[in-house]
Amino acid sequence: MIISIPWGLSGGVKVGTFALFGGGGVSTTSVYTYSSNAAVAGGNLSYSASYLAAAGNSTVGVFGGGSAVSTTSVYTYSSNTAVAGGNLSYAAYDLAAAGNSTVGVFGGDGVSTTSVYTYSSNTAVAGGNLSYSASYLAAAGNSTVGVFGGGYTNTSVSTTSVYTYSSNTAVAGGNLSYAAYELAAAGNSTVGVFGGGSALSTTSVYTYSSNTAVTGGNLSYAAHELAACSPNPGVNS
Repeated sequence: MIISIPWGLSGGVKVGTFALFGGGGVSTTSVYTYSSNAAVAGGNLSYSASYLAAAGNSTVGVFGGGSAVSTTSVYTYSSNTAVAGGNLSYAAYDLAAAGNSTVGVFGGDGVSTTSVYTYSSNTAVAGGNLSYSASYLAAAGNSTVGVFGGGYTNTSVSTTSVYTYSSNTAVAGGNLSYAAYELAAAGNSTVGVFGGGSALSTTSVYTYSSNTAVTGGNLSYAAHELAACSPNPGVNS
């Protein structure tokens, strides 16, 4: 999962000058610096898991869930250290996460349940339910909303759910332009791009202001269980 900040392996965080990858059945992390295209080992997460999700802001990244647990690990970028955070309000794997500078919203895993993690207090409470239930979904967003999309509900779906952080409510969004699970998503303050999944190279570009999606250009390869990040996710915009 990828956390990209100034944003779902099983976890990664993007913060301006570097990206932080973590998890994947282990507690290991790797810090990738964009300017040098080099990666070094980061501090270990406080737990090991696969299929986790991550969200964060400009100071910390929160890795949560995975391996059917509610555990979280809070990674401080400045010190490259991680400590146990407050548990999510439910246990899950195959979930997704999106957030802004204040909260991260973790959701999905065959259910519509969400958990809202507040960075300042390291606590999580149950959020409003997504408008659909799915596993293997993806999420992208800006400072106002997170869009959860795609996933698997006995078949691949193109469904989306738009989560508004200020009200902790979610409503159905416009469908993606294709159905897929094990896809990835990244974006900026205006659009989220959902791509890959179900061994496809297809993409779908979701515009937050209109809640509509159109087909984007194909990725240069077909894949599933991939991850994505953006240099300008718009989380703090």
